Amino acid sequence: MWVCQQIGITPCVYLSKFNNLADFCVQVLIVPRVLYHQEEEMYRFLEETILLRKREVMTGITIAMLLGLGATGTATGVSALVTQHQRLSQLQMTIDEDLLRIEKSISSLERSISSLSEVVLQNRRGLDLLLMQQGGLCAALREDAVFMQTTPESCETPWPN
Repeated sequence: MWVCQQIGITPCVYLSKFNNLADFCVQVLIVPRVLYHQEEEMYRFLEETILLRKREVMTGITIAMLLGLGATGTATGVSALVTQHQRLSQLQMTIDEDLLRIEKSISSLERSISSLSEVVLQNRRGLDLLLMQQGGLCAALREDAVFMQTTPESCETPWPN
């Protein structure tokens, strides 16, 4: 038998496949392993009773512990999910309450803005009357006329930038 680097184990080396620049081969003799035992030794081995060790107890305890831990882990996971669901519901209720408070605050701010705009318009009319000789407030400030919308929609829609 020949053992070659690239070809592998082969009974013959084919010169057409053999590349002496990149490959090398070694001739080997493959002998199977043969162990010799005396006759008495073989009889003793065959007559010997097979001793079983008590591994089943340890295996049973190990499996019971793993199942117990698995059940404990499952119970912990389920209770965590239930607790998480309860806390999520509680968080949702808190968020809903906060949103109601925010809506009330926004409504209150709308009323305040409406009231403030009425005061501003009254002041504007007063200044227009005082500065009537100069052509009104806009003429006195030398600015274009300014108009203000005082409808509730102006508070609800965002103003353009």
